[in-house]
Amino acid sequence: MQDLNLILLDGVDTAAGPQMVMVLAIQPGCPATGDALTALLQRSPDALGFLQCDVRVADEGRQAIYSRLCAFATGSPARRPPSARRDALLELRAQ
Repeated sequence: MQDLNLILLDGVDTAAGPQMVMVLAIQPGCPATGDALTALLQRSPDALGFLQCDVRVADEGRQAIYSRLCAFATGSPARRPPSARRDALLELRAQ
């Protein structure tokens, strides 16, 4: 358990509250350039899979937000600056 450093939670927006799904070990360290979150997530196929970027939701507004967040996580060319990622997260929380 000492080497585990990433906790994946699901259901954070439900009445029941967050549930721990998985605990992973990812090699620590951040790149000198680029997005640190993207670099960390790309070190773990399990973490990327947890995001379920291939799943679509019916609400197009939410889908657009999810797509942007997945683009950041996967390092897609469609990435936006970190402040835009924060804005997308805040927009999602407000819905």
